[in-house]
Amino acid sequence: MVSFFSNASFSEIRHLLRSVPTASPVYLVGGCVRDMLLARTPDDYDVVVSAPEADAYADHLAKKCRSRTVVIGKEPDIIYRIPCRGRLIDVIPMVGESIQADLLNRDLTANALAVDLQTAMLIDVCGGVSDIESRTIRMVSERAFQNDPLRMLRAYRIAAQIGFSIDPHTLAAIARHASALVTSAAERIRMELFKLLGCDRSLWAIRSMADNRLLGALFPEIEACRGCTQNQYHRFDVLDHTLMVFSAMETAWTQSLDGLAESLAAFARSLPAPERAWMKLAALLHDIGKPVVRTVGSDGAVHFYGHEAVGAEMAGTACIRLKCTHKETESIVFLIRRHLHPFLLFYADRNARLTRRGVARFLMDCAPFVRHVLFHAVADHLGKADWTLEPGEPHFLAFIDRLDEAWLRSQQSPRAEAGHPRLITGADLIQHLGLRPSEQFKHLLDAVEEARLAEDIHTREEALDLVRKLLRETS
Repeated sequence: MVSFFSNASFSEIRHLLRSVPTASPVYLVGGCVRDMLLARTPDDYDVVVSAPEADAYADHLAKKCRSRTVVIGKEPDIIYRIPCRGRLIDVIPMVGESIQADLLNRDLTANALAVDLQTAMLIDVCGGVSDIESRTIRMVSERAFQNDPLRMLRAYRIAAQIGFSIDPHTLAAIARHASALVTSAAERIRMELFKLLGCDRSLWAIRSMADNRLLGALFPEIEACRGCTQNQYHRFDVLDHTLMVFSAMETAWTQSLDGLAESLAAFARSLPAPERAWMKLAALLHDIGKPVVRTVGSDGAVHFYGHEAVGAEMAGTACIRLKCTHKETESIVFLIRRHLHPFLLFYADRNARLTRRGVARFLMDCAPFVRHVLFHAVADHLGKADWTLEPGEPHFLAFIDRLDEAWLRSQQSPRAEAGHPRLITGADLIQHLGLRPSEQFKHLLDAVEEARLAEDIHTREEALDLVRKLLRETS
């Protein structure tokens, strides 16, 4: 760990906060103290001031920052938030009669730290420094989870972000109180979950959450996958398969994944954290329809007919319950509804029934998430067994690479690179063919796009000729 005095972030924020007049001590507390001890630059700062002075202190600080105060929450849990020079400063009224009492009411020992800005003295009443040195997340007391169940999810998120482990007593307490998580506000749950999923290495956290039923409390749909056995093509039940898919997907973002072609791997690595987060959530939810539709034939074979459509609807409901954004919900539902498409195309190709038009329809149906669907398909395929020990089926993986190449070719024409991939538009149908706008436009333009993607036509003139042919056939 480093000294506060050698931390540039501390020197800057200390100077700013000490410039605001106050009659009582002012303390930096919580995660910002932890981060500075770890030589990390805090994203925001929590400042504790005696309760009677907090409001006035925040107003003075806002003026120093040439900003404004945003009041969050209600008494006694009020926070005065000040956007200041590209960061957030939260001024929080002290809980209890002293800073020591305030720290004892916090969630984790690594967060139960304070620095007196007058003396620069570090205050540690819960052994937080020792836990930071041993890279351990430990609860201050079990009461912390009872008072605010969201802290259980936050413990995992913080551990994943800074590479700590969670101590066994804290894990046991989380298991005891897991069911209470759903009493927290959905918006707060979503924020913590997406921060966790945005971490490079969150698999261990998701596995642990599954073991202690915290994941099941959050998503009963996933818990129902536990013990749901599958067919001969799967080594695991649905829950363990799901976790193996998650594992393969996350590995591709941090290192080389056997079976994933370099072009698709480069695409996966290029995805920003928010996009990775919703893709990981889609992976967790992609098979939740299986327990609902599971049937066993007279020959003992297990079937999951239509699980992708049922699962997509269930995932949409779960995302709405979690207050995901409209874009996140639509993306997750889209991916789950189409996650079987690459497998169906592979089976058609293996039986010599796949046509160029079939590939074109796939590219059209899955745009603009073609590569997301293909990346998920590789992880889904590898997750049928322990991909760390058993390689994927080479023919399937090569087929996915062919589909990816077809998509890339479709995006490399001069028109596509200029942002206009279609050869003609509705305006062309009006201007050159004298048609009036109608529902027929969509069918005609889709037929042209399908022919373009199948590489049957390449120019605007060929597209117009195809439309004329289609009109003659339907007249």
